[in-house]
Amino acid sequence: LALTMDTSGLLRFEPFVSSVDLSFWHELCRKKLDIFRLSEEPVPMNAFFNLASSVDSAARLALTSTAFDSAAKPPQHHFTVPGSLANFNTVEAFKNLDRKALLKKLADGIWEDIESGEAERDPSKLARWALTAFSDLKKYRFTYWFAFPAITPPSEKSFTTKAPPTPLSEFFAAQLGSVTEALVSARETNRFAFLIKKVGEKVETGDLSEWASFWTTEPEEDRVIAIATPSSSAGWPLRNLLVLLKHKLKLSTATILQIRCDRSDVKNFSASDVLQVDLFGGERTRGRKSLYFSI
Repeated sequence: LALTMDTSGLLRFEPFVSSVDLSFWHELCRKKLDIFRLSEEPVPMNAFFNLASSVDSAARLALTSTAFDSAAKPPQHHFTVPGSLANFNTVEAFKNLDRKALLKKLADGIWEDIESGEAERDPSKLARWALTAFSDLKKYRFTYWFAFPAITPPSEKSFTTKAPPTPLSEFFAAQLGSVTEALVSARETNRFAFLIKKVGEKVETGDLSEWASFWTTEPEEDRVIAIATPSSSAGWPLRNLLVLLKHKLKLSTATILQIRCDRSDVKNFSASDVLQVDLFGGERTRGRKSLYFSI
């Protein structure tokens, strides 16, 4: 299992690395000439990431020509993440962009989705991203910058863990067949994050929005939140999910199933693990505008 925490127990998250396919730039050129023209308004689109499969998996967020198609399905073993593109007409406008303000705006949007419950209905919005670019169509040259915002609580020690992750086969020893079926179903339906509970030798799953009624008498350690994980260590999407779990579910400890999959065997989730995370602080004080900041 890859290192997820440092020697102090502080949880470390692996940031996304952008991976832009040539087909995306081809499609962007076509869209700019035929549709966008001189508009610099942000355009919604989708990217996707692989489920990590081994200890050396990088957290790659990929864009292809399908990014402009809201109905496009992700490739096998991939999950869709919503985002936006702002394409500037001049390199000066691109360079002069207030990136700090953009990050804050994105982080504010994620916070609003957490408070409104929208992030529980569609957890993929917790991993929202933005791409800004300048496209020189005469030279066929593209300059771009990605933003991957995260809500950061006031204390850097808000997310800690006391022990290394537990292998999936150990944590779900009595329910391994059932949890494997649940993970296969989640991957096939692009289920980004969801609830799991042990029921004898089976597991039951529920949507994140069902948390108030899904868990009843189960001990806290058996109340599991599963999330698609793009890296061998703690994934970047987990950061904002932990904020939601603290702020909305009022959890002091979260049991996180980090879903990873062997791409050569669709039912092999042995790279997955279960992480016990202590959640401290991170609450937003009533009447104060900003107890968090974006990075």
